[in-house]
Amino acid sequence: MAEPVTFLSCRANLEVADAVPTIAFFNDVLGWTTHTTMGDPVWFAIIGSHGASLAIVGAEHPAVPTSNASCYLEVDDVVAAHRACLDAGSSPSPPETHPWGLTDFTVVEPGGHRLAIGQRTGSAT
Repeated sequence: MAEPVTFLSCRANLEVADAVPTIAFFNDVLGWTTHTTMGDPVWFAIIGSHGASLAIVGAEHPAVPTSNASCYLEVDDVVAAHRACLDAGSSPSPPETHPWGLTDFTVVEPGGHRLAIGQRTGSAT
């Protein structure tokens, strides 16, 4: 049997109708940085914060789920992340603490993707 491949990271691609407001949400509200863009107007970007990254991809018919979170973003301060969303005029759900050791909330970014943002706050029970 061949040696297993070691994966070093994984990046999700979020399809949106207009990439610019989604990029602005991540940069201006959540404090991410744009690493690269394509197009004028921008239709593709790789954005990130510390070890996390996403690709934002403009699409004529984006695949946007309506009820499930598109991705889970783990943070070191869920209260500060929630406050940043509120201060930006977003409507995040209230933070909820789960028995599996996470406190999180959801928020819909301008492209329509529901994001779950959370912090490890305890041990799983």
